[in-house]
Amino acid sequence: MLLLWTVGCFNRLVARHFSSVARPGERPGGEELSRLLLDDLAPAQRLERLFGVSPCLLALRAARRHVARLLLQAGKAGLQGERAELLRVAEARGIPVLRPRRQKLDALCGYQVHQGVCMEVSRLRPRPCDEAADTSSGDDPQQLWLVLEGIQDPRNLGAVMRSAYFLGVDRVITSRRNSCPLTPVVSKASAGAMEVMDVFASPDLASFLQAMRALVCPRGFSPPASCSLPFCPDATCLPALSP
Repeated sequence: MLLLWTVGCFNRLVARHFSSVARPGERPGGEELSRLLLDDLAPAQRLERLFGVSPCLLALRAARRHVARLLLQAGKAGLQGERAELLRVAEARGIPVLRPRRQKLDALCGYQVHQGVCMEVSRLRPRPCDEAADTSSGDDPQQLWLVLEGIQDPRNLGAVMRSAYFLGVDRVITSRRNSCPLTPVVSKASAGAMEVMDVFASPDLASFLQAMRALVCPRGFSPPASCSLPFCPDATCLPALSP
């Protein structure tokens, strides 16, 4: 049934073919399925292919994703540095490791710059913005948050996250609508920073910022209508925010 569901609109054709060749007492497609190799099957829809040395290594370290298997390019004399660490971590966790050739790895990664490394992993999604608000009360009040709205290009989003990580941004808040999801292209453009940063998504950024303004400013400061700052700029509130 899994094979018939995977082939989608061709299920009737496949079922008709298997039923015509199956012998009495045998499961339809049993012999054909037994000849299929794991490497010939595409990953399930809930998996995606993460590529690049830094994204894959940081994803393993962060352990936020389920890793189905690791693919390392074959044909090299030996693995050194970060590639060797990838192999050690994968073997320690019991993750299957395959060594495809360059041409096949290029095709699996959609001809992106993979640096000889690819992993089949579960998707990484932003956390709900409510979690950011719930956990902010006990954290350092001097945290730096970056709010992004409507960034649709994955490479632009990745570049912003890479710079934000370098500059010490603690959390990234994105708009749920009209924003690029956290794809492997974003992770590669961020040099893997996406794998370790706290990223949240809000369906309504304006309401979220208003709520955070009330949380940050204990005196209920109401800025003028012309003010676009999301947090209270009143210097008299700063002593109340100190630890």
